[in-house]
Amino acid sequence: MRLPSVWLLAAAAALRSVVALPADASCSQPTVHLPQGTVKGMVDDSYQLDQFLGIPYAKPPVGDLRFARPQPVDASDALIDATQFGDVCMQPPAGFNMSEDCLNLNVIRPKGVAAGAKLPVLVWIYGGAFFAGSTPAYNASELVARSAQMGKPIVFVAISYRVGPFGFLGGEEIVADGTPNAGLYDQRLALKWVQHNIARFGGDAGRVTIFGQSAGAMSVAIQTFAYDGNTHGLFHAAIMDSGGIAPGPLLTPHHPTVQSTFEQLAKGVGCTQAPLLECLRSANASAVQSTAMQLTAKAGGTFPIPGALAFLPLVDYALITDYPSVNLAQGKLADIPVISGNALDEGTLFAQKALNSSADFETWVRSAAVIYNTTYTERALQRVFEVYPDDPVQGSPYPNEGTNTSAATQDVGSRMYPPLESNQYKRSAAFFGDFTFNAHRRTYLHAAVAGARKNSRNVWSFEFRQNDMYPNGTGSALGAYHGSELKYLFIRPDGRQKDPQLEEQMPRSYVSFTYYHDPSRLSSLPWTRYTTGEVLQLKGGNVTTVPDTFRKEAMHALTNPSAAAVFGF
Repeated sequence: MRLPSVWLLAAAAALRSVVALPADASCSQPTVHLPQGTVKGMVDDSYQLDQFLGIPYAKPPVGDLRFARPQPVDASDALIDATQFGDVCMQPPAGFNMSEDCLNLNVIRPKGVAAGAKLPVLVWIYGGAFFAGSTPAYNASELVARSAQMGKPIVFVAISYRVGPFGFLGGEEIVADGTPNAGLYDQRLALKWVQHNIARFGGDAGRVTIFGQSAGAMSVAIQTFAYDGNTHGLFHAAIMDSGGIAPGPLLTPHHPTVQSTFEQLAKGVGCTQAPLLECLRSANASAVQSTAMQLTAKAGGTFPIPGALAFLPLVDYALITDYPSVNLAQGKLADIPVISGNALDEGTLFAQKALNSSADFETWVRSAAVIYNTTYTERALQRVFEVYPDDPVQGSPYPNEGTNTSAATQDVGSRMYPPLESNQYKRSAAFFGDFTFNAHRRTYLHAAVAGARKNSRNVWSFEFRQNDMYPNGTGSALGAYHGSELKYLFIRPDGRQKDPQLEEQMPRSYVSFTYYHDPSRLSSLPWTRYTTGEVLQLKGGNVTTVPDTFRKEAMHALTNPSAAAVFGF
């Protein structure tokens, strides 16, 4: 019983959207003077943009800085060539130059924007299961150009951060002489760089919106409740697409399986004598990455450890001060405007295809989801088995009526994979989608609108139900799957035709939110505030608001306080 290798899915997605540098980049070079040096970028005449690529925001995290907090770059009078993407961080092969010297960012602005223009800033944090991901895989040229055409230009920043063992390794030696959650600290330092430098590119450090999808959205969520919700003035609003609070269960750096992962990683690169961390820091980076991939693939039947998600954020009681279910209940969440939404069929990319009986499903859930045994564990499990029944009609891809531009779900009663009379794929897709994404979104939003929070009314949500059609009129067999909304915000062709209303209005709504913390002000989408208990259904030909009550009992079975203690929320 194996989970699909999430990092392979993420890497494949990145390869499908490789960004070529503009063919008609102008010879004139926009120049920005920073304390770390003079940055020379390029002009993209096809979109009328200035692009500054691969700007370092931290020292290379090598040697003693491997597995440690990132350190800011030094002041310098160096000339920084920002006409090519920087290296991406160590991960499975993704089609880009890769090294540990990867803590860089890209800045894109409309052509000719001057320092001091004070344009709002949208900061992108990529996803990839905390094991993969890169900035070149997300081409925001159309989004930034659209903002200028609207008369509401923005500055777009895409930041890199360490992933896999380089960014999310735990264990006793890491706690003592390293940094759990190094990748999250990378993100934090990049946001500090934005505060210190973005005005020189024409951005407004007082109007920064952070934006992510999948693990990027989870990163955004974590940053909003990091340090008990203290943003330290680094950002002022947040957008979370196809994400949740955290990647399913969370563990601590001291958890026995986290310690085991550390020891297996060390052994895999030939480190057998203490201190293992010292040896790991001197090991070849490619050997560390290769061993991490072996650990990830070795036991793919369980998550988060040691299978498909072996390296994840950890409750370190420093940056992540406690479990989300504890912090959110206490109101320890940044009081900022928020958009948080999911796709209808979040789980179909990751679901189990080889669970061939209800007993198989139950065994998988027990091995995958139970992090802490409590007196409630068995009751929690029996409730999960009840609210995620062995009925393909209630599984994912969920029933979804078609429109002129969105394909309907076909054969809703089919189990999709043999043996068709007993396969549990749709059941596991429903469970995984809620367990990892949807239930977390709802829990987060309930906290964001609770009490006397200043921004409780500045909270919006959506459910993306659009299943774009191929020329033959069919859509994806996976439904409105995880991340399928991204093609409406980035250049990500997939052979399917976009809905014209969503193509026009979704970018407008995100620009609107970046400007006014209100997605409806510059768009015609009928988006109501989440205080109404409604989400915006995004589907061509049927954009409307719907109550956020779908699968209410099922999600409550995952996130109620007693269940949260079992499932590590």
